[in-house]
Amino acid sequence: MSAAILGTGDWGMLEALAKWSRARLFWTLALSYVAILEGMSWLTSRGPLCVVEAAQNGCPTLHVFFITSVANILEAIGHDWVIAMSASASAVFTGTLWWSTRKLWKAGEIHSERQLRAYVMIDAVNVENLTIGGCPEARLTIKNSGQTPAFNLTHWARMGFYTFPLTSPVPPRTTELLPPRPLAPGATVHVYTGISKELNSATLAALESRSHALYVAGEIRYDDAFGVPRETDFCLFCTGPQVAKGSMASYNTGNRIT
Repeated sequence: MSAAILGTGDWGMLEALAKWSRARLFWTLALSYVAILEGMSWLTSRGPLCVVEAAQNGCPTLHVFFITSVANILEAIGHDWVIAMSASASAVFTGTLWWSTRKLWKAGEIHSERQLRAYVMIDAVNVENLTIGGCPEARLTIKNSGQTPAFNLTHWARMGFYTFPLTSPVPPRTTELLPPRPLAPGATVHVYTGISKELNSATLAALESRSHALYVAGEIRYDDAFGVPRETDFCLFCTGPQVAKGSMASYNTGNRIT
């Protein structure tokens, strides 16, 4: 049984954020352009008729009229109010820029963490001794499929013979866990678990008829390179045609990764 890394679909979130930022910039520039045109139209409509021509007989040119009109408006508003409005506009602009930058930085940080963090899970499993007189044993391969090491790795696994489907969860292992250990990117560790009771014709027939199954349940605990505790729970089963192959599949409950 192979396992793949859970989707790192943060590119979609970043693309959506980038599109939203571009759209906001577009509408900000468009509205500013319209506002400037409206302001110019309002000022021009109140100027002398000769404002579109060169200065003749004391008639001001367009840029002289515009500068004079703006100066008159600012004088009417008052120096203190102009400074206050400019400061307010600068504060709003700075706050908006900070908020957008922080949101983009946070999204990039989350994406980087999910892209680089360790992902420790079951990579493969094989069941042996599935014959009359044999004691079933499962060999699990735990792999770090991430790009950074996993630290303080602990794990346990337990095999059981129960009805199929399950009527209650597989009991957890009660023995002491192995000492914590690191696991490098791409590295694997093998775990063995089984049952000491031999299979007979009745139990083997129950497995092949899918009335019962062999289950392997367990947990993996570790810390990623960012100091975040991570958890992986798994529940696998073997019944029916899987018995001849010695393979297992994920059960519909009991599988989780954080």
